Amino acid sequence: MPVPEGWDANAALEACPVGTWEGSVWRIHKRRYAATDPGGARKVSGRYNRGLDRFPEAESFPALYLATGPEVCLGEVYRHVTPKLLPSLNDYRLSELFVRVEAVLDRRDPAPLELRFKISYMTPTTRPRRQSGLRPSPMGWKGYSSPRRRASVTT
Repeated sequence: MPVPEGWDANAALEACPVGTWEGSVWRIHKRRYAATDPGGARKVSGRYNRGLDRFPEAESFPALYLATGPEVCLGEVYRHVTPKLLPSLNDYRLSELFVRVEAVLDRRDPAPLELRFKISYMTPTTRPRRQSGLRPSPMGWKGYSSPRRRASVTT
């Protein structure tokens, strides 16, 4: 997605409302770690953390990967499972935590960010005709697109 000319990321983020949030969150983790222990993220880098596998200790930082629903956690594990890894699923635990976050940047309304997204997707009952129909979206999601049944959402 091209960045609009003159767009300022800091100003766009400052325009978003900030509030508090509390509620249940879920985490799927190896049994050897407590639900609040980011031990695995200390070892292996991920989307939001720097692990010792790729960074020196002074530049690494862990993260707890949390979701607002247990199905999201399960999906994160499921997308990495291969037949060879199936037995290792017994080593996972699904934990529910209650958290209160004092400052949450609310990005549910994209208008303050002044960005326009066009996301192509298909309904769950629609099947792609060919693998080349798999397209990445600006949000990092993947959706199927085909000439026959295509829908676009522009915000």
